[in-house]
Amino acid sequence: MKKKELAPEKASPALIAAWQAWLVEYESFASAKEACKATNTHWSTYLKWRRTPEFLDLMDETEEKLTDTLEKSAFERATQDRDRNSTNLLMFLLGSRRPDVYGKRAETKVEVSVIKRIQIEGGGDV
Repeated sequence: MKKKELAPEKASPALIAAWQAWLVEYESFASAKEACKATNTHWSTYLKWRRTPEFLDLMDETEEKLTDTLEKSAFERATQDRDRNSTNLLMFLLGSRRPDVYGKRAETKVEVSVIKRIQIEGGGDV
């Protein structure tokens, strides 16, 4: 028997206030567990919140702020002489948060000789 899906409820002002307090702590710690500790929020409550589209939207905004902070720090380190190990850690964090911008780029090499051989042997276009 299938479990009945409950319709999502509209977030109350009190719930939104709890989310905002949690997100302030999350923004300062960059850790869900630490934000839960700081706001005395049970982990299961946080997991329930994550199933709420409104909370996820607020979380996305907070993640963007965190990533913007990392980018600012990366720029400052690039323009000042800083410890290389902490710079490597910073680049790792940026790569995990914005892989399309800071992730490793995969190279694709095509051997022309292989394509020509396929064309000759197959007698057609590739």
